Amino acid sequence: MLYEVLDHDPTHDDITAFFERLKTAVANRDLRLQGITTDGSPLYPAPLRTVFGDVPHQMCPFHVLKELPQGILCAVAAERHRLAKSKPKLKRGRPSSKEKTARRLARKSTTIQDKISGLFQGRFFFVKRRLKPSERKTLLQITQG
Repeated sequence: MLYEVLDHDPTHDDITAFFERLKTAVANRDLRLQGITTDGSPLYPAPLRTVFGDVPHQMCPFHVLKELPQGILCAVAAERHRLAKSKPKLKRGRPSSKEKTARRLARKSTTIQDKISGLFQGRFFFVKRRLKPSERKTLLQITQG
């Protein structure tokens, strides 16, 4: 049996020991390992090279697709934070009607805030598989510029 219950989070040594047992089990059955598919954990590459050498290693497509939406949503959140930092600092109160610079900065701040709001409200469009025409139009508006 190759399975073992650990009382701690696995380490490189635990993974290496597991792969050593797997290598022995494969050899005992006169089989040849063609490749290994893992879930993409950073624990696997070094022990795999240590135990199996140059056996091809790939990530499971299910796990790649499972992680993709989270990565996209993190990127959208990072863009919202970047936009928020780029907003100009405004003086308190209403911008003076006579100061051209104050009006321009107020417009720029409003435009950036609209982009931030659009990204927040439409964040699920980035990970949705099939978009309705109206949703596609909104997504195109959000991603312009």
